[in-house]
Amino acid sequence: MTRTVRDAAILLGAMTVADPSDAAMSVSGRVAYKDYTPFLDADGLRGARIGVARHYYEGLDEARAAIIERAIELCKARGAIVVDPISLPCERAKWEWDVMPFEFKKGAERLPRQSRPRRLRPVAGRTHRL
Repeated sequence: MTRTVRDAAILLGAMTVADPSDAAMSVSGRVAYKDYTPFLDADGLRGARIGVARHYYEGLDEARAAIIERAIELCKARGAIVVDPISLPCERAKWEWDVMPFEFKKGAERLPRQSRPRRLRPVAGRTHRL
């Protein structure tokens, strides 16, 4: 989604909003920020343990594999403790996606009831033809 951690922080700020109907946000101390860039720390990886689940990178073309390897080397250079490879219990699991369409439909049906209706006004003198 982004090329840099700074870009990711900017994008996160654009996507984050406090939703008053979200029970998780009503927990004391929960805050949604508009700007996450003040939290960036050039030494933020120093001492962090990062596991590389190689299973998820199987079958990548050379260009993408090189990007992953470069990212791993950059993490090491920034002081991260890289554990490579790691194995996850779920990495060979067969995922069922049947639930997703139903959850999406439930949320999509609820959205119009939660949104306030907006009054539409015609744009005078402008028509669009398809």
